[in-house]
Amino acid sequence: MNKDLYKILGVPRSASAAEIKKKYRELARKYHPDVNKSPEAEQTFKEITAAHAVLGNPEKRERYDKFGINGLRDGFSPNGGFGGGFGDLDEILGSLFGGRSPFGGGFGGSPFGNMGRQRQQASKGADLEATISITAQQSLNGGKLFVQHLGKSITLPSNIYDGQKIRIAGQGQMGRGGKGDLFLVLIIKPESPFLKFNHDLLLPVPVTIFQAYKGAKIPVLLPEGDVKNISILPRTQGGQRFRLKGKGLPLKGGSRSDLYVQIQIRIPKEESIELEETFLAVEEFYSTED
Repeated sequence: MNKDLYKILGVPRSASAAEIKKKYRELARKYHPDVNKSPEAEQTFKEITAAHAVLGNPEKRERYDKFGINGLRDGFSPNGGFGGGFGDLDEILGSLFGGRSPFGGGFGGSPFGNMGRQRQQASKGADLEATISITAQQSLNGGKLFVQHLGKSITLPSNIYDGQKIRIAGQGQMGRGGKGDLFLVLIIKPESPFLKFNHDLLLPVPVTIFQAYKGAKIPVLLPEGDVKNISILPRTQGGQRFRLKGKGLPLKGGSRSDLYVQIQIRIPKEESIELEETFLAVEEFYSTED
């Protein structure tokens, strides 16, 4: 019983739930057998997964902090007799102690009879989580998405909001009762020309000096791929924003955030005598006003 679960994950006992989760993800990526082919990687991955199965669960962590690994036994009660233990103890211990529970009998070696063993044997493997980036267009339209962890593509539904989780059944860790599940956490990272603007989107749109001065109708690309014409007023300033309500990213609950069109006044790169004369006239106009 010399394996400290906090040391296995490399976190202090005072670590928050978020810190424990972050550290587990970091180690899981490093030691996953699909990525790390060293001989000891598989056992290390099993140990960190087992440690997270305890420390990542508030009830199990509280039991462990108070009573050690013994407090997780199926049927354990701090006052003696039977209590509400955790049926996946042997699976956790097997990962930590090379396939044998220190309470005797290897897997299923619980001293509390067949009932505990049956519950332990029925427990599924740990769930896994993977973070995947998608574009704004993918979040709105859905479609095919290649998932490296699965080695194949899945079909995304439309209107996925930032941070939404999608469950892929039976693609987690193997346990006595079968595999756990894989949860894909989808993070929206807009592609150019769109930029993230809090929960909204920002789209820089170039216009000519004369369009900004006289006003114009300009085409605006929407994140789903469509084009919408909008009108800008005469004497529009560079940096001015126009809000297109409900044309941004999907939000939880089915609505959409907003799209802000930001005007960028485009200066011609080529020299032009006619433009120079126009600019001189404009400069003279402003100097007369002063």
